[in-house]
Amino acid sequence: TIPFNKAVVVDVTSAGNVKDYHIYRGTTSVFSGASEIGTSTKTTFVDTNTTGVPQTWFYWVVPVNAAGDGHISSSLVVSLFSI
Repeated sequence: TIPFNKAVVVDVTSAGNVKDYHIYRGTTSVFSGASEIGTSTKTTFVDTNTTGVPQTWFYWVVPVNAAGDGHISSSLVVSLFSI
């Protein structure tokens, strides 16, 4: 749980021949309801769009290589609160 006026850093372990990582975020634990919020060629992504009302976010990472999308990661749950 972190204050909602701060950024969330999503850090993943390198998956080998990855071209880039697609980062998704949703308000439930169901991936199909998540939206892509960014792409990174690095293993770290900073979500600075976390301001607003207290909220719980679910994040997923999908690695992409020359063959296409990889496996969807397990979700990362972040609860934001006001201070």
